[in-house]
Amino acid sequence: MPTLDIEFNELPLLVDLDGFHAAPVDGVADIHFRDSQEWHVTGITLTGYRRATAAEVEKTGVFVQKWVPLDPQQHEWLYNQICERLEHAPLSANVEAEIIARMEDAL
Repeated sequence: MPTLDIEFNELPLLVDLDGFHAAPVDGVADIHFRDSQEWHVTGITLTGYRRATAAEVEKTGVFVQKWVPLDPQQHEWLYNQICERLEHAPLSANVEAEIIARMEDAL
């Protein structure tokens, strides 16, 4: 089954009834697909940050960035929220467009 990495930026974990977005996250979702209509998320990695140490500031600036894999068993709610956002409209259209582009490139 082919795979595709989909980057997401400022993906809101919460959207209230008035349409306000809260708790944005950045990361990458691993997508396995057969075609643009048959796909699912198989992994999520988030962009993590921490304050740089004095020795690191010169190289990295104030913060150090690291990819943090999201374990679906340890962080089930968070993992499911991100999957829910990606697998349903309006973001699912972006994923499906990326899959179509990948399939066309393979021809």
